[in-house]
Amino acid sequence: MTSIFGFYYIMALLSHMGWPKRKSLFNSEAVVNSLILDSAVEQMID
Repeated sequence: MTSIFGFYYIMALLSHMGWPKRKSLFNSEAVVNSLILDSAVEQMID
């Protein structure tokens, strides 16, 4: 159950920071920088 809250926390935090970014105009694949994701997970844990 707590993993669901963690997932929504990470998604909301990334969305607030403007992530995920799109690779290009015609490519709809979303990418997140690993450094940004690691810092968001560390903030969630703290």
